[in-house]
Amino acid sequence: MAAGSSTASRFQATVPLTVDSIIACRQPQFHVLDVPVQIVCLVGIIRKLEIGHCEATFEIQDHTGSIKAIIISETESEVAAKVSGITENHYAKVFGSVRVDNGSKIVLIMKVCPVSDCNVITHHLLQFHYFIASAQVERNKQLASANTSGAALADSLVAPEDMCEGASATPQFSDLQKLVFDIIKSDYSDVGTTRRSILRQFPAYQSHEVTEAVEFLINEGLIYHSVDQEHLKAA
Repeated sequence: MAAGSSTASRFQATVPLTVDSIIACRQPQFHVLDVPVQIVCLVGIIRKLEIGHCEATFEIQDHTGSIKAIIISETESEVAAKVSGITENHYAKVFGSVRVDNGSKIVLIMKVCPVSDCNVITHHLLQFHYFIASAQVERNKQLASANTSGAALADSLVAPEDMCEGASATPQFSDLQKLVFDIIKSDYSDVGTTRRSILRQFPAYQSHEVTEAVEFLINEGLIYHSVDQEHLKAA
C-alpha cells in the first residue's frame, strides 16, 4: 500500500476502511486523505438484513458507526447466493463501492462473507491504520512542499487596504495558520467545512494548535461561521 508522489500513483483499488472514514469524505469522487479509492473493505456486524426479489439491504456497523449496504442482482437466486451464510448480529466482511443515495453515503456490495475468526477483525483494523498513517505521511510531505511558496500565500492573505501606502505592517501568519486557512478556502460548498474535518487532516497531537489557528483566523476576519458554530468558510 505504499503511496506514491502523485495522485495518480497513489490511487488505491481496494482499501480497508471504517464506517466513519467513509462518511467523512465530502468530495464528489470518493477519496480518503486525497487518495482516490475504488473499492472499500469493511468489517462489522450485520444489522437490519432484508432480502427482496432482486436485492438485499442491510446495515454494517463497526466501532465508528453504521452505514447502509445494498446488494443488487438480476435474479433472486443470485441475491440468495451472495448473502449465503450472512445472518443478523454476526460479523461479516464486505467489499463494495461508495455511492450517494438521497444525500447519504451507501455501499454498493460486490462481495460479502461471514467472519467467524476475531483475528480477521484485528487484521482489518491494523490494515486500516497502516493505510491512514501512510496517506497522512504523504499528505504532510505535499503540504510541506507547498509551503516553499509560503511567502506568496502570506501575500494573498493581506487585505487590500493593508496594501495601500501608509497601511500598517502585514500580519505574520504561522505555517500552520496558512495550512488551516488553505484547507478552509479550498472548500467551495455552500456551508463550508467543519472543525472536525479540519482536525482530521492533522495528527492528533496538533489538535490544540489547529484549534488555536482556527480561532486566530476567525478573529482576523479571514474565516467565519456559516450555518452554525461548527461550519467555517473563508471570507
